Amino acid sequence: MRLHQNFEPDYLWDPDESACHQAMILDPQSKIMKSASDAISKADLLYLACPPAVREPYALAAAAAGKALFLEKPFGINLDESGSLMAGLKTHNVPVAVNFTQASGAALTDLLVAKERGEMGALLGVDVIVTYPAWPRQWQKDADWLRFRAEGGMTREVISHFLFFTERVLGPLSLASAHTTYPDDPSLCETAVLARLTSGTGPVSYTHLR
Repeated sequence: MRLHQNFEPDYLWDPDESACHQAMILDPQSKIMKSASDAISKADLLYLACPPAVREPYALAAAAAGKALFLEKPFGINLDESGSLMAGLKTHNVPVAVNFTQASGAALTDLLVAKERGEMGALLGVDVIVTYPAWPRQWQKDADWLRFRAEGGMTREVISHFLFFTERVLGPLSLASAHTTYPDDPSLCETAVLARLTSGTGPVSYTHLR
């Protein structure tokens, strides 16, 4: 954001002092605020990069203060919590966006143009295959919420991007079947998900493996 002429990410806050220290190394122009409310009061646009379990109170506080919001996904750790946040945000007339930027770039634009021109032929379905040697990935290893089943997992963090992207191409999706495999440690995230989804256009199957 610092590199973009229209943004000045000057006000930061995190409950972890080491995270604040790392932020200042990356961008010494910024200022660490004393509290989340101080950061919210200073900002015009709030980017919430916190884990989903604590996202709702910060998001609603910012929306109540009339601040635009850019949120990480998921909204919550289950459908009820996500729906609660969505309903709360709708009561405030503020712009809200979710970080599905892969579906807002040149890749999707070019794909939709090719679809409209018939350059891809008939769309029969989509296969999504995602593999990583480890989860979380190296640059995410300090984010425990991504590692543990209660809040994290590849489906929430990664596959959600591809599903959103696919819906932009094929239309609304519905889940036909799914099978999830977990490691022996019951606290850890899935190691594999095999799922089959359907759309008005055709079948969409996806799989991801650790």
